Amino acid sequence: MILIDDDALLLKALSRAILHIDFECELKAVNNPLEFAACVEELGEPDIIFSDLVMPECSGLEVLEQARIICPTALRCLLSGEVATDFSMQVDNLAHFYLAKPFTKAQLVDVINASKLLPLLGLTLEERSELGQLTKLPVLPETLIDTLRLLRLSPPLLEQAADLISLNPPLAAKLIQISNSAMLGFASPVHSVQQAVFRLGSEFTEAILTCFEIEKIGNQRISPKQLFEINNKAMKKAQLAKSLGPVLDLEKQDIEDLQVVCLLGAIGEICILQLSEHSFNWQMKEATTLSAYLLTLWGFPGDIVLGELICQSATLGAKKLTLAHAVLEDAIASQDPKWKASVQKILFEKELYDKAIDWRKRVSK
Repeated sequence: MILIDDDALLLKALSRAILHIDFECELKAVNNPLEFAACVEELGEPDIIFSDLVMPECSGLEVLEQARIICPTALRCLLSGEVATDFSMQVDNLAHFYLAKPFTKAQLVDVINASKLLPLLGLTLEERSELGQLTKLPVLPETLIDTLRLLRLSPPLLEQAADLISLNPPLAAKLIQISNSAMLGFASPVHSVQQAVFRLGSEFTEAILTCFEIEKIGNQRISPKQLFEINNKAMKKAQLAKSLGPVLDLEKQDIEDLQVVCLLGAIGEICILQLSEHSFNWQMKEATTLSAYLLTLWGFPGDIVLGELICQSATLGAKKLTLAHAVLEDAIASQDPKWKASVQKILFEKELYDKAIDWRKRVSK
């Protein structure tokens, strides 16, 4: 891990805070940003780079642009005291994380957890490098990030989050629509954003907000028909999850998590279509891995992230969300035969094969 700041006191404070979170991590504090490249050459590619934005020798954006070239697999985190500035539209994916000073311990934990989760996604170094060098990956706007922070507090501040969502009428309407959908199956409708947020809870609300933002970005380059098909498939999977959950002996919370995983699975498919015009040649079957990668950068929990990796279910057999998501994907769309075989093998080993096959026949009728 490399920390870059011209303020020696801040460097010490940041080093102490990080070591308090992860005492085993290896840190290198750099006071002069012009020494960054030499530091990488000496120590090798770091897992994380923290860089201050404003420094006299060169800006943090210049440092992270350099990092994108010489160590593209590293997570890039920009630190700034300019709280009011929305950097999500300015840094063009130079920064995976943007922390406004004074940042909290929880924000540092999010960055460190993301760096530990990325190696579990099954991406090769070449794939990590390709993703790290892309300039067109979607970036969540600061307004959405602020709402997600409220939803991720313990306990979540649902009322304050609802107030922020209400400032965006199309988003508010979408949230109310989904809270009244057959996917949730409630008897009485809701009529306000606050009612919708309290009905959905923090995880569902996070998923819907994130999907809405990615759909809005995709609208600029993807046909309405393609967007409808992708979102319709995600909604169908989420609805089917309610009937599959009891078959696979999932608890109520696991079923809700599975529905969230299904909704978020649309993100990778939308992004692959969006990025295809930029020589991004991933196949649609790799969309689930791209979803997992982006959700990691956006601070989603590890179980939700790993639940997306249905094409790697052979190595994630112990992850029940991954397995259940794989069964749902098989029920909705065709997949690679080798992938199907690995799902069936895991189901058989977990003595769930007959149950899943019977369920698959029922939902196919």
